[in-house]
Amino acid sequence: MKGKIKYLILLVTAFFVVACSSYEDTEALPSGSENEIYGVWIDTVTAQPQGYYIHELVIQPNGSFLSGARMFGIYSGQGDNELSGYFEQYGNYVLSKQNIYFVAKQTVSWDSFTNQPPLTSVKDVVIFESCTYKVNGKTLELTYITYPADAPVITKRIYTKTRLDL
Repeated sequence: MKGKIKYLILLVTAFFVVACSSYEDTEALPSGSENEIYGVWIDTVTAQPQGYYIHELVIQPNGSFLSGARMFGIYSGQGDNELSGYFEQYGNYVLSKQNIYFVAKQTVSWDSFTNQPPLTSVKDVVIFESCTYKVNGKTLELTYITYPADAPVITKRIYTKTRLDL
């Protein structure tokens, strides 16, 4: 029995070492260092069958972020620029030379379809799982894992910098 417990402890420890190594093995950036990733980033996506989404990512030098989306004209009978809904996630991130780890602390969402007041949830949620990033001028490319059908899929989102001043 003791051998099985030792084996289980060893197995769990190995799992955590491997799971956390992608962020620990990269050299962290100095605190407060200047970085081209700081700023306001936007990605606009056409919705199907109608409307569009504007995704926004604000990365602050103090380690905080805002990630969200606004949906326009996605419901039948709405004008192209009529707000259909939105969500915003606020939290903190850890940045290294290749990876960025986002933990949302609070989420606020609203949908015009339900016609209810905005809903706020206070809960730690990892977003952009296993995220790497590349900045090329005014373009930010995030590569991360999503689970659209309960199987991991590598996903890319490309943002364009709209503002540097925060």
